[in-house]
Amino acid sequence: MSKKPVKKKSDKTPKKAPLKKTSAVANLKSLTDQLDQEKQKFIRLFAEFENYKKIRVRLEASGHEFSSDTDSEVLAYLFLDAFDAGLQPFEATRRVIAEIEGAYAFGAISTDFPNLIIVARNASPLAIGLGDSGSYIGSDATALAHITRKVIYLNDLDYALIRADNVQVFCSDGTQVKRETVIVAASPGRINKGGYRHFMEKEIYEQPDSIANTLAAMTGVDGKISVGIS
Repeated sequence: MSKKPVKKKSDKTPKKAPLKKTSAVANLKSLTDQLDQEKQKFIRLFAEFENYKKIRVRLEASGHEFSSDTDSEVLAYLFLDAFDAGLQPFEATRRVIAEIEGAYAFGAISTDFPNLIIVARNASPLAIGLGDSGSYIGSDATALAHITRKVIYLNDLDYALIRADNVQVFCSDGTQVKRETVIVAASPGRINKGGYRHFMEKEIYEQPDSIANTLAAMTGVDGKISVGIS
């Protein structure tokens, strides 16, 4: 039996490129930490939007260098450009969301505004929790239930500036709006992770029961669907 040739590892250690002002770091989970070494601006984002490739071309032409293919790295540079142009968070966020298209939900912070979280959403889940000693963000009320039951849901294309004791919500044209604070009632079984590592894992394993319960509610004793479909 013939042996497969084994590749020899190169003895040369690849040199690391120097960190430039426009360089960035992003991981495969579309969660990006961006640090402007010169001005100490730090942005952390989770995003998903459709026209990031087109925006990336423009950003590369202006001198930014990318280290990943993620849309969140593109979004980070949009914020960096807006802050470098002297815009305040309110104006910067409005400019950013005017340029991006599709579904997204993100949170951003900057060391220039250490007590502020910027969030925005469109067709993706995002909830703001109001606690006794702070404000929080999560994908939905269930994720925040162990902290608070007071939740604000943003409308599509809304964005918000969140501080520990204050939440300002704006619609896409920059007008400040008031969104209803909802008191969420959740059962303990939905609030805790039930022994799973996180809520997503719990939801995956609960799918068979969820489907069975849904079908049971829609079928009669003969097993035929009797309600919910015309």
